[in-house]
Amino acid sequence: MKPIKKVNGIWVPLHHTRSFAHYEQRANDLNPVLKMIEDQEVVVQAGGHLGSWPIHLAKHFERVFTFEPDETNFECLRRNVEQYSHVTAEYGALCDATGFQALYETPKSDGHFLLDQAGTTPTFTVDSLGLDRLDFLCLDVEGWEYPALEGAIETIHKFKPVILLEHKESSVVKGRGESLDQIKELLEGYEVLFRTGKYDIVLGPKT
Repeated sequence: MKPIKKVNGIWVPLHHTRSFAHYEQRANDLNPVLKMIEDQEVVVQAGGHLGSWPIHLAKHFERVFTFEPDETNFECLRRNVEQYSHVTAEYGALCDATGFQALYETPKSDGHFLLDQAGTTPTFTVDSLGLDRLDFLCLDVEGWEYPALEGAIETIHKFKPVILLEHKESSVVKGRGESLDQIKELLEGYEVLFRTGKYDIVLGPKT
């Protein structure tokens, strides 16, 4: 794990350059989605990073499950959500199977990581969580959204949550991530409701 520091009451990696406020503003992209979710009881969020999204969600949902696969980011996340007793933070990534995979940091930023083959980073599936309900599934996992959805498909079919995904066509062209058509085919019975933020799409059950 890399060194971390506390800045204005928030834990961040020592090498961190962006302010936590930057990520809090990004979390505000969730607001249009939250307005359409009537029962705000359980949310699963992956790509917890330093905690801005889980903290924002904790103000709305009764139970929040968040996952972060980078060791340094996770330690910051864990400390930043300590005051929220209804937030469960797990070190690892959501995927299509439980186990362990490798984790790589790309040079773009400290929040961009790619999973690849066997390694030491724990992976979980939403289906393995044994949830009694799911109202919102929120995935920002840098091109790993499709495997995360595959590992959640039983839960999705059972509870029909609203789903938010980061989806970049440029990443698909580069061979990282699946097309929107492939995602809609996997999520049979779902349709795109709208887009929010720069790259996020929101899907819900067809009416």
